[in-house]
This record gives sequence, C-alpha cells and structure tokens, in this order.
Amino acid sequence: MGHQEYSSEFKNQVVQFIIGRCVGIVPPRGTLKEAQLKFRISLQTCTRWWNAAKKQQQRGQSMQLLDRILNKIKFRNMYNTIHIDEKWFYMTKGAQRFYLAPGEEEPHRTLCRPLFGVNGEVLFDEKIGIFPFTKQVPAKRSSKNRMAGTLETKSIESITKDVTRDCLINKILPAIKAKWPDGATKVLKIQQDNARPHIKDNDPAFKEAAQQSGFSISLVQQPPNSPDTNVNDLGWFRAIQSLQTQTACKNVDDLVNAVVQSFNELQPQTLDNVFLSLQGCFMEIMKVQGHNTYKLPHMGKAHLRRTNQLPKDLEVPVELAMQTIAYLRDQGSNEGLELIAQSLGL
Repeated sequence: MGHQEYSSEFKNQVVQFIIGRCVGIVPPRGTLKEAQLKFRISLQTCTRWWNAAKKQQQRGQSMQLLDRILNKIKFRNMYNTIHIDEKWFYMTKGAQRFYLAPGEEEPHRTLCRPLFGVNGEVLFDEKIGIFPFTKQVPAKRSSKNRMAGTLETKSIESITKDVTRDCLINKILPAIKAKWPDGATKVLKIQQDNARPHIKDNDPAFKEAAQQSGFSISLVQQPPNSPDTNVNDLGWFRAIQSLQTQTACKNVDDLVNAVVQSFNELQPQTLDNVFLSLQGCFMEIMKVQGHNTYKLPHMGKAHLRRTNQLPKDLEVPVELAMQTIAYLRDQGSNEGLELIAQSLGL
C-alpha cells in the first residue's frame, strides 16, 4: 500500500480537535488515541502532525498547518445590526402590541450591544426605542372620568403592512438616525422576523427613507421559525415583561407608561448577556446542522462578568466551522461559501 496523502484542511481538523481538548496547552492522556480513532488515521501520523504543530508554534512560524490554530475564529461583533420585533403586553383587560427596536453602537463601530468603558461604566445603553401601536380617538360618550370628545388612547387592532411601514419610516428610522454617533458606520441592517405584516427591503417608500442623511439601511429577514436568532425573543421580552407586570394597569395609557418605564429601567448588562446568548445559539444551531433540536446554552455570564472574564464575542471552534462549511457544501448550498471559507482562513 502506497503512502496516503492528506489535505492540509484534513490535517488542520485533526490538530484543531486535539487543541479543543487541551487543558492549558497539554492534551489529556488518551487525546491522541481519540483523534486517531475519530479521523481513522494511524497513531503515528496523528502524533507526527501534533508534534509538527507544536514545533511551529514554538518557533513562531506561520505555516499552513498552523494558520488555523493561531487565527482564532470569533463572531462578528454585530455593531451594525439592529433587531426589531413586536410583543403583546397584557393588562387587566385587553392587550397592547409594541414595536421594539433595540440597537446600539460603539465609537467607530455600530452594534446592538451596550458599550462599556474601561472601568465598566456605561457609555451607550444600546436601546434605540420602544414604539406602541396606539392611536388617539375622541370619546363617543361622556362618563365620570371624561367628557365626550376627549381624546383617548386606543390600540391599533389590525397591524397591516401600511402600519408597520409607517412605524419604520416615521418612528424607528428617525430614532436610529438621532441616536447614531458621529463617526460610526452608517451602513446598517435591521433584522426582522417573517411575520406577514412586515414589509420587504425592496419597499420603495422604505428604501427612499433608509438612504437619507448619509445612511444606508437595509431590511434583512431572520431564519424562519428561529426565535433564538432574535435578541428580543431570546431574552429581552422576558426581562421587560417581568418588570412591566409589577405595575397594575387599568387602561392603555397605564400600560404604555409601565412598559416604557420598564424599557428605560432595563440594565445594559442584561442586554449584553442576551447578545452573547445569541452567539451561543448560533453555535448550537451549527452543531445540529440548522435544526432546532438543541438546548439554550448557559455559560455562567454573571460569574464571568464579576470576575472580569466575560468575553466580548464568543470564539467558534475551527473544527465546528469546518464541519459546517463541509455540510453546506454537501447540501449544495454553495452561495458565498468560498468567500466565507477564505475570510476564515479555512
């Protein structure tokens, strides 16, 4: 039998597998044997590749075998992405829907996460705005509380494309532009789910409004049936809902005030945690090849934050990235794959 040649991509998969099990820089006993069985290579070959990688790292060389070991893969910081979503908030009688647009930025970068200073102080709290679907309607009859003709706040019961378009153009876009800092990128994406009343990016009125004042803002859809890919569904709604339910609301105005107050009181650290959870969900989705049969990840963010060990963005194991790219190729989903692989150095 002749000598078998292995691709550099395959070699890096083996080496990255070993690195993923290292404690410090040392693989536990039996790791190389585990790699040998997993990748169906000889133990001698596995040991040779691992020793070569260690020697290259010690010499500070950047050869092909080591490129993907030294170049860690991290999530993009999402500085130019804003998540929007709707939520019903309930009161004693009836309910009210709100449009929430969380977003935030850092100087010279924009993202939907809070900005903290070197001492932990909040430089920007990430919240663009909260927009209730309400209207002012004259009361038809007099009562002990108000005269006929007095304007009352009522819910907009039918949320149509015209209603969402008006909210985007006249409320959300102006709020984004007003809060976006000087010097930050103005090429932004607004992520929304696939609800029927939502407009598309090619909507003429939206496109015209989204390209004004030096901004270039586009609408993108989140994956269907994937609530964990929107920070509102992932955790923000629960945080606001728990704060809002602490206040008794007898009418729409009371409810609006309670939700707005809870929105304002929501801590930036809570929001920052949700965005890390979002990145963790992305990795879990990659592990199950796009399905939703996974548990929400937990990483002890409160403890890591207290001990100053909380990462700003999560690191993606190179092996997982390579497996995902290989799976997409097998499924025939090749659009943009080569560009992605090249940008990751895979």
